[in-house]
Amino acid sequence: MSVFFLHLMPAVLLAYLPLETPVPQDNEYAEKLQAIGTEYAQLGASPNITTLLRLDQKLRDLVPALSEIEMSRGIFFYRDEYRTMGLIPNHWSGTLEYDGTLLKIAHKLNPNSPQRNRTLFSTVARSDSPDKYNGMPNINAAYQYISEFPEGPFAADTFETLATFYDDFYKVLRRFVVEDPKDDDFFFLCFKPYLTEQSYGDQLIQVRALGLHFYECALKYAENNERTVSRVKEKRDRFRKMFDATDVYKFSWWYWCSDC
Repeated sequence: MSVFFLHLMPAVLLAYLPLETPVPQDNEYAEKLQAIGTEYAQLGASPNITTLLRLDQKLRDLVPALSEIEMSRGIFFYRDEYRTMGLIPNHWSGTLEYDGTLLKIAHKLNPNSPQRNRTLFSTVARSDSPDKYNGMPNINAAYQYISEFPEGPFAADTFETLATFYDDFYKVLRRFVVEDPKDDDFFFLCFKPYLTEQSYGDQLIQVRALGLHFYECALKYAENNERTVSRVKEKRDRFRKMFDATDVYKFSWWYWCSDC
């Protein structure tokens, strides 16, 4: 899902991020990225699912390493020509992100292919619909994926998506418990479709339990991926710390419901 989290840094930093700084020609990571871009460009108007999935996995394996280099060394790998295959700079940090475009293309080519256990994950991504808020995952699609492929290749990612969704939902409900939401409240509009007739307090208890449950599921299915395990543990522990927090407005870490 890649895929998909906000680092709350001042937006003004983007004006100073050297997104177009030259990358050393002998940089092995830049060369790997260029090779993927070249192969994708050569697919033309008739890509095949197998190649798309292979390139998609290469990007998912490569981009986290590139982002770490960007954060630590100030070498930025983004280039405009990479945008067509789903590579974009993070809104806050400027580091490279992959939005799963190649997986989406593969799923559209044949949603019921033998590789459906991979391509179906593309439907969990953020909604691109202009009449919905940016940055909200498709929760129904997430449940659909784990229903069809509970041990699929993107099971951990899907469970993480659900965990972070309920993590944000918890933060929203904490606010609603102490004050009535306003009709134009941004987060209220994002999560309004998921509210029930139950009291906010009762929903808060349920959402908290769901968030913890899905964090544990994500850890279970990511047990062989150290990077994912470390990331999910950090999110889960941050979620737990909120339970005893007294100031609901100090929750500064959001995963979804972004207007950026």
